Amino acid sequence: MEQRVLDTILDRVRDRLEHNDLAGAIDIIERLYPPDQADILSELEPEQQEALLTQLETEQAADILEELEEEEAAEIASRLPLETLSDIVDEMETDEAADLLGDMEPEQASEVLARMRDADDVRPLLLHKDETAGGLMTSEFLALRERMTVRQALEAVRRWSPEKEEAVHYLFIVDDQDRLQGIVSLYELIKAGPDQRLGEIMSTDVISVPAEADQEQCAHLMRRYDLYALPVVDAGNRLIGVITVDDIVDVIVDEQSEDMERFGGSLPLDKPYLDTSVFQVARKRMGWLFLLFVADTFTGTVLRHFEHELAAVVALSFFIPC
Repeated sequence: MEQRVLDTILDRVRDRLEHNDLAGAIDIIERLYPPDQADILSELEPEQQEALLTQLETEQAADILEELEEEEAAEIASRLPLETLSDIVDEMETDEAADLLGDMEPEQASEVLARMRDADDVRPLLLHKDETAGGLMTSEFLALRERMTVRQALEAVRRWSPEKEEAVHYLFIVDDQDRLQGIVSLYELIKAGPDQRLGEIMSTDVISVPAEADQEQCAHLMRRYDLYALPVVDAGNRLIGVITVDDIVDVIVDEQSEDMERFGGSLPLDKPYLDTSVFQVARKRMGWLFLLFVADTFTGTVLRHFEHELAAVVALSFFIPC
């Protein structure tokens, strides 16, 4: 949505809230897509954010927190009542819920986990660092056995209700010890005969990564081989999670932003540029500026050493870098 339109909607939401018309503000927000809802919420005062999130449908509040920047989402979540927050986190995708809890204070995160219905799905993901495959993956995936028929597999797909639609593009085949054996696309599954075994139609050429693999490596593999999903395995090649394409897009955007910040002579910022204080930006640039100062000192020394040559051949000065 255009920024101009969003600004108009924001003004309307603020007007409703200033007149204590919480229901009217919620009605406006509910008509928007989650990314636009997140943009509106991030511009409101803390007490207004709390009022809206506690009154919105739990699933909608979860979608909004997923769309916010991680630090901002954790800050807002930390101000919500524990019961409300635990219900919201229960509705979030498992990998997003783990990211949110990982950014919160440990004591509060533990209290939220204790109140969650699906805490067992989230806890394993908290063991991995955010910048690794284990930190990116979701534990929401469908693993099928080699001996299953296509008919049985399709019935399992019908009964499955994944949090992420991207997780349905590819189905992973495991043995009795949950070791990854192969992969089959949903299209291939539909095309196959109903009595064929999955072991007969699966592809055994599976690209996977260990849980400790760096997120940049995961992004490179998915971009190079056009993967919609990337399986994550443990040391015994057991399937423990799946990285979906929507997660890797975020990684690629973050990495490109980091490269541009380095290109601009700054260390990567922890928050968006416009949300970063002048002091923090200056601190990030200090090292680069000092390095440039030292380099400039050497440049001046070299120029003074060849002063006579430059005076004799003035055209050489055009080759001096600015």
